[in-house]
Amino acid sequence: MLAVSCKKEDQKTCWTLVDRLGFIMNDVCGKSENEMNAQYGSQFFFFRSSDPYYCWKLTKPSTPDAYVRNVPQFIIGKFFPAYTAAIVNCSSFCKWRVLYKHRSKITGNYTPTIGKIETIMNISDTCGRLYVGRIVTVSETADSIHTAEFAEYIDQY
Repeated sequence: MLAVSCKKEDQKTCWTLVDRLGFIMNDVCGKSENEMNAQYGSQFFFFRSSDPYYCWKLTKPSTPDAYVRNVPQFIIGKFFPAYTAAIVNCSSFCKWRVLYKHRSKITGNYTPTIGKIETIMNISDTCGRLYVGRIVTVSETADSIHTAEFAEYIDQY
């Protein structure tokens, strides 16, 4: 009798909660799908915690391709329904928060910094050469310089 109850405990189902904006929250274990719907269905989405996570290329006509990291099929289906999704190798791209700056060579003054999330294709190990704080020159003229500073590596979405 004891062995049966231990085996049943080992097979309990766990679910991952997702808020209405698509952010992954926490896991809830030991509930059936019906119990999850009754308790969380009005506030959260959820998927099996055992579902595999992948990297994805999202394609939609007349828009640039988008790449997302480490998300399950559920998130793609729920939050990107208008896109055609294909699983890609996670090492084929990297995502960074990049700060773009423009400095006048004449005055030394900077214009306001613009922050963007950029997807960089990992051609010739480009991603392996990036690190937090790296600054690269994007363009330069006789009177100004435009730079990009790699501020934060993004591991999800």
